[in-house]
Amino acid sequence: MGTGSGGDATGDVLLSIENLTGSAYNDVLTGSATANLIAGGAGNDLLTGGAGADTLDGGTGTDTASYATSAAAVNVDLGTGIASGGDAAGDVLIGIENLTGSAYNDTLTGSAAANALVGGAGNDLLIGGAGADTLQGGDGTDTVSYATSATWVYMDLEEGSGYGAGSGVGGDAEGDVLVSVENLIGSNYNDLLFGSSVANLLVGGAGDDLLYGAAGADTLDGGTGTDTANYAGSAVGVSVDLNTGTGAGGDAAGDVLVSIENLTGSNHNDTLTGSAVANLLTGGDGNDTLIGNAGNDTLYGDTGYNPGNDSLDGGDGDDFLHGGAGADALDGGAGTDTASYEGSGAGVSVNLSTGTGTAGDAAGDVLVNIENLIGSIYDDLLVGSAGANVLVSTEGNDTLIGGAGADTLNGGDGTDTASYATSSAAVSVTLGNGYSAGGGNGGDAAGDQLIFIENLIGSAYDDSLTGSDVTNALFGGAGNDTLIGGAGADTLDGGTGTDTASYAASVASVAVDLNSGTGNGGDAAGDVLVNIENLVGSAYNDTLYGSAAANALAGGAGNDTLMGNAGNDSLDGGVGSDSLDGGDGNDLLTGGAGADTLNGGTGTDTASYAASAAAVSVDLNSGTGNGGDAAGDVLIGIENLTGSAYNDTLFGSAAANALVGGDGNDMLVGGAGADTLDGGAGTDTANYATSTVGVAVDLSMGTASGGDAAGDVLVSIENLYGSGYDDVLAGSAAANVLLGGGGADQLFGLDGNDSLDGGDGNDLLIGGAGADTLNGGAGTDTASYATSAAAVAVNLGTGTGTGGDAASDVLVNIENLTGSAYNDVLTGSAVANLIDGGAGNDLLTGGAGADTLNGGTGTDTASYAASAAAVSVDLNSGTGNGGDAAGDVLIGIENLTGSAYNDTLFGSAAANALVGGDGNDMLVGGAGADTLDGGAGTDTANYATSTVGVAVDLSMGTASGGDAAGDVLVSIENLYGSGYDDVLAGSAAANVLLGGGGADQLFGLDGNDSLDGGDGNDLLIGGAGADTLNGGAGTDT
Repeated sequence: MGTGSGGDATGDVLLSIENLTGSAYNDVLTGSATANLIAGGAGNDLLTGGAGADTLDGGTGTDTASYATSAAAVNVDLGTGIASGGDAAGDVLIGIENLTGSAYNDTLTGSAAANALVGGAGNDLLIGGAGADTLQGGDGTDTVSYATSATWVYMDLEEGSGYGAGSGVGGDAEGDVLVSVENLIGSNYNDLLFGSSVANLLVGGAGDDLLYGAAGADTLDGGTGTDTANYAGSAVGVSVDLNTGTGAGGDAAGDVLVSIENLTGSNHNDTLTGSAVANLLTGGDGNDTLIGNAGNDTLYGDTGYNPGNDSLDGGDGDDFLHGGAGADALDGGAGTDTASYEGSGAGVSVNLSTGTGTAGDAAGDVLVNIENLIGSIYDDLLVGSAGANVLVSTEGNDTLIGGAGADTLNGGDGTDTASYATSSAAVSVTLGNGYSAGGGNGGDAAGDQLIFIENLIGSAYDDSLTGSDVTNALFGGAGNDTLIGGAGADTLDGGTGTDTASYAASVASVAVDLNSGTGNGGDAAGDVLVNIENLVGSAYNDTLYGSAAANALAGGAGNDTLMGNAGNDSLDGGVGSDSLDGGDGNDLLTGGAGADTLNGGTGTDTASYAASAAAVSVDLNSGTGNGGDAAGDVLIGIENLTGSAYNDTLFGSAAANALVGGDGNDMLVGGAGADTLDGGAGTDTANYATSTVGVAVDLSMGTASGGDAAGDVLVSIENLYGSGYDDVLAGSAAANVLLGGGGADQLFGLDGNDSLDGGDGNDLLIGGAGADTLNGGAGTDTASYATSAAAVAVNLGTGTGTGGDAASDVLVNIENLTGSAYNDVLTGSAVANLIDGGAGNDLLTGGAGADTLNGGTGTDTASYAASAAAVSVDLNSGTGNGGDAAGDVLIGIENLTGSAYNDTLFGSAAANALVGGDGNDMLVGGAGADTLDGGAGTDTANYATSTVGVAVDLSMGTASGGDAAGDVLVSIENLYGSGYDDVLAGSAAANVLLGGGGADQLFGLDGNDSLDGGDGNDLLIGGAGADTLNGGAGTDT
């Protein structure tokens, strides 16, 4: 039986009624245990279906379906109008805005409109959905879920509202009011969920969520995404470990953390420990300890107004550490780690090599295992370590020192400087333009990248620093540096050392004055130069002025004007028709290609053509040049010349010159003055043809005297050209060409395969060791082998030599010969020769012509074996007649060899060897123990001049007495005795024996002999054979 009250229902009793329809007012309609249809109609109605599969239609108004009496939990969804569980089983809900759950664990889901969901007792799940909902959990531990929200939500359980009083923010939480709710489930987006002072479960779901559990032992589950647990409101310090998922202290006491990647601490002394993934740990105020562990972590020590002294440990991974203010300890751990000072209120100074920081937020900091730095917005000094560092300065005028390692230096805004002052080797650095990175090589710059850097400081070594298109300050420091400012009004300070400012890349001509330290035009416009010694110009028409120091000025391409001013300068015009003025000092001028004017100014100046691509011919006397880079050159005030790598001709002036040929076969003509002639590589010649006095030059010693050679020093010279006068030219151990020219010259080849040409005049040629060519030229010339260390054989007729220094020699136009101290074989030619054997037992053959044969010391032989007619040679008078002996003069000759004809050979008072050779020869040994060898033919030994009787035995070949004493006779058939008592004995051959004066004894022995006693009482014994015996005058027997 049912009952009613109010309005028309007052006192009503209802029997067997299944359905109810309410009034247009705020009705309370309750069904039975069966299936009911309850229609509220107009008004804000409260409908309770009870058991059974009910249909609850709220009609118009704000209507509530209540399951408070259900004996089991219900699951009701106003969005679909479908329900299940307990009294809601099979219910259909229409026009219902609000729900009241049972005393059990209900799930109540609202619709897109504003709903009031009341969970009642039990652990309920309330899903308000869209609309400004009121969600009241009631008793139990209740949860509000925004899992279906289409955007992020912000909800704070402590306040009971989403944001401020009575309203939620974002997505389905917009306008929501929560009462007696302990747990929250966020959306799939980036939610902000704040718990209350009791134990809460905050589930972020997908998205990067912020979970704030507040007091109570909370469970914070971030879900997927990168989620943060925040303890900023804790009244005391917290200790949270994401590795174990636990918390302690303050609001973290008893907390369980699941799928949390990031932590924010309190304003007190916190300990925050990350996990193996990338974590963001923020300490807040207080002295915090942050431990990143594995993963690429971000650690912030301070974020508030009461910074502490924090300890940050990145652990493994590439970590980002921001200690903030206070004396912090920053340990990056393994990996590539960054310490940041972005929030500092003043400039910082941080040195990763020493691991210390000063000034600003870095004051008192200690840094360990930190590879990278980020500075403040003020003027910072960031110093890297020996490893690869990334140094980033955001704003301010910062100085970045990468140190060793391949560093990245990013200056950011402001005017920033990269310094390599501590590099232990030279660096080469080029600044980039805008976002384009510059790069470095060598020393600490090796592998460096530079971004937004305006200024550079080099090392103590020879650096190359290149600026960008903006205004740069480049400081070379010690060492010989090259500074390239590029476009912009740059300051180029070379520091100590010999430094160069280069404008080679300028797209317009430049004018630079090292005296005033200013530049104009092209890349030099507005430049200030300090401690710069050298300049390199552009490819255009430049004007470069040196200072009072020694400068090197290089014009490059274009028609350049180079002024060295004082100091020993080096000026290089490069390509183009340049004007070079060395000014004071000993200057080096290189005109390069083009018709250049080279003015050395005062001092001893050098014009160099070392870089010429072709041979040059330069004459300092006329001041002109031809060929190669010298073509069209005009030279003024130049004392020295350097040639090219080709075959150059260099002429000095009347002053002392230094002529350097360089590579190639060069001709050097020093002229008057004490010159230095350096041929360099190649086969080079020193030429004295213009000397008005004879010269003496020794290539082995490199010295010279006389005429134009007086005071000359010769280096790497192989060949010599003498003057038209009497020269003395000596070669070296190399192969030399010596040309005497006119005059009576003396040419000494020394070692090497030399070529000696005497030229005009009566010359002396001494080839020395080696296969030499000796050409006497015009005049009566002598080839001498006096210095040979072994015997020589030289034939002027064939022009050849062998043995000792003569080995492989070729002789041309040589009239005279001088032998060695050994046993030489010297042969003349068809003309009159002077042949001097020197020491040793020499064989001299004059040949045709009226020759002078001087045997020198030793036992020497004059040979006429090659004579085409009989000769008559007398060693006593030193004269010869007939055949090749006609007109000969013999000096110091002991032995004679006759021709193939009937010769007459006279010995001297010394022991002689007379060899008749072919023909019927007459041999007159004279005094001395002679050897008389008749050779072929019928030959006669004649003793007619002996002042004492002689005894000669042809069969024995022996003799004694008078001129025959000690004589040895070979191949002698006939004998002429003396005017005294002789004993002459023949041999087995047919002999002619003439006794002459005196009582002679003649013994024919075998053979058909002819014996003539001559004057005196002679004894003639013919012996065997058909002999003819003529006693002559006297009483003969």
